[in-house]
Amino acid sequence: MVTIQRSGFILDNEGKVLSDSYQVEKKMLGQGTYGSVSKAVNKSTKVVRAIKTISKSHLKNVARFRQEIAIMKMLDHPNIVKLFETFEDAKNIYLVLELCTGGELFDRIIDQGYFTESGAA
Repeated sequence: MVTIQRSGFILDNEGKVLSDSYQVEKKMLGQGTYGSVSKAVNKSTKVVRAIKTISKSHLKNVARFRQEIAIMKMLDHPNIVKLFETFEDAKNIYLVLELCTGGELFDRIIDQGYFTESGAA
């Protein structure tokens, strides 16, 4: 029996430049403590993705972050954002992720006040 793992399909683009593969929009979708998220289009497939840019200088432990990436590569669940590719340069680590639309979950919680169990699912 052959076991196929999702992590085998995540591209580690070691030595490649993000801008060679993706047209990244200048407008950010969001920003957090460790970096920012922008919308991007794959130049060859035209698939739209989210690019999370994490500054290495903001990471306390780069090795631990790499372990988190390894875990993300194994995850495959409809309610968890999918990781498709990674890029890295001297300053940043770039995660190419599934683009989720529909706004911020926090904003929806504030607007609605609560979620029913079925609404949360």
